[in-house]
Order: sequence, then structure tokens, then C-alpha cells
Amino acid sequence: MKKSIITLLVTTLLLFWTVEHKPGGSLDYYLLLKPYPTFDLFLGGGEEGMYARRVANGEFPDWLVNEQYINLAWGSWENDTKVWEYLRSGAFLAVFLGWPALLIWWLVLAVRKHLTHMSRSKVNR
Repeated sequence: MKKSIITLLVTTLLLFWTVEHKPGGSLDYYLLLKPYPTFDLFLGGGEEGMYARRVANGEFPDWLVNEQYINLAWGSWENDTKVWEYLRSGAFLAVFLGWPALLIWWLVLAVRKHLTHMSRSKVNR
């Protein structure tokens, strides 16, 4: 149960974070706190004209276009890796390995419970 709660908390945290890549020649990106959880984990980037067209076409969420987010940290492909990048990568790893591991664990527990129940019913006959 404890593993389930931890995995759920990390998943929820990831759904509130996103990385926005700045348009143009910049290699900068920012860790943003979204106003609500979404599956947008990476946004932005590209040439400035293409970025502007994507904004005009509504390809980005309203909270990004209207700047309704909190900028938590920044990074750049040209600089050293920041601590938050390791934390975010670790959180991704925990989620993408954690959920399958939890599903397998729940399956093992269900099979074990079923087998225990079956063996008890045979003894009672």
C-alpha cells in the first residue's frame, strides 16, 4: 500500500510539472508549475516563426499562452545538468517503472490470495 501511495504522489507531481523549450536559437528550457495537472510534459521549442504559428493555431494550452504558470527553474543544453533535471528524470523513472511493478505486485498478491483460498477450501472438504 505504501508503494502505491508513493507512486501515485510522484505521478501527480509529474502531471503538475512541464518543461518549456524556448523558441529560436536558444537552447534554454524552463521547469514550469502548471495551474492544473495535464499530460503536457514537454512543450515549445523550434524556430520562432513556427512557434508563433503553433501558438496562433492553438497547439499550446491556454495556461502557457497566457503565462498562467510558475517558473520553478531553468536549464540549458549548453550548461551543466542541474539538480532538478536529475530529480525530474528520477521521477519519470519511478513512474514508468513503478506502475508496471505495482501492477505485477498486485497480480502476485491476488494470485497468492486466490491460491490460499483454494487450498483452505480443499482442507475443509
